[in-house]
Amino acid sequence: NLKEMHNHFGNPVFDFILEDGSHKADHQAISLAQLFSCVKQRGIYFLEDITIPGHRNCNGMNNDDTYNTLNHFINTKQFNSPYITLEEKVYLEENIDKIILHTDVQNAWMTAAIYKK
Repeated sequence: NLKEMHNHFGNPVFDFILEDGSHKADHQAISLAQLFSCVKQRGIYFLEDITIPGHRNCNGMNNDDTYNTLNHFINTKQFNSPYITLEEKVYLEENIDKIILHTDVQNAWMTAAIYKK
């Protein structure tokens, strides 16, 4: 569990976190839900290698759920993901200031900059 690892190291808070995990949608949602509280106020959580629905990418990976979840939040301020708890959902909705999606130069992947209030 990521929270247990964070606790083990003394609960530090960070100016930013760059998530570069498995790139699977469920892992991306769980990592964000468990680690966003470790970002300082007005810090940034970067989530990379997000596939764009309908676009090809070099390895055939698809995590469009991540794109859809983040885009839904941008439009509604609601964080809907089947991979996180209700408590984590509420925390994200109360603490995310904004999300900006950046497309890579090949127009195949996105990186999300998730800003904390």
